Amino acid sequence: VWGEPVGCHEDVFCPEETVGVLHFNRTLGGSTVMHMCHGDSSMSYGRLCGENGVWSEVVGYCECPAEEDAQHNKWPATRGNETYSQQCETGYKGAVSRYCSFFGEWVETLNTCERYVCPAEELDGIQWPETLSLETATVACSGAGEGLHRRCNEVGQWEAVTGGCACAAEEAEGFAFPATQGGATAEVDVEVMGVPVTSFA
Repeated sequence: VWGEPVGCHEDVFCPEETVGVLHFNRTLGGSTVMHMCHGDSSMSYGRLCGENGVWSEVVGYCECPAEEDAQHNKWPATRGNETYSQQCETGYKGAVSRYCSFFGEWVETLNTCERYVCPAEELDGIQWPETLSLETATVACSGAGEGLHRRCNEVGQWEAVTGGCACAAEEAEGFAFPATQGGATAEVDVEVMGVPVTSFA
């Protein structure tokens, strides 16, 4: 039967070591080092120091909690050391992203969103101004009518012209012309040598 071992015994330690953003102090072999994640999280991560003084891989992870930021962007629970990205709101191009640190803390939001814009252009003799997405440009009539309207859609493309203008009723060269929708032709009835004739203007 073996008796108790005799002779010198020397403790074995894993050396102090930094792994990425994690730091582990010198630790006695056969021990496990555990750390709680930051904030109110109950999650933890750790590392085993083997009997031979060799560190094992890091186990466990932290998680950033789901939340809504000051800009009303909603962020789901995200694993530590990962980045979550989402599309910009309608009418904008780009993306909004946010990094969750290994320790389970959200960092500053990266916002590359940029509003789409419809460029200024001339169409059928009418000058349309540069207009932001989801907004409507209006050109007033020189005569009567509600005016002309044109919407810039969510991706910065002009939509069809709506609305209309009209020529006000007036008398010219002895003829009484009625109010007429823009783009239409006014008709007046006259007599030539006693014969009724329709005249256009």
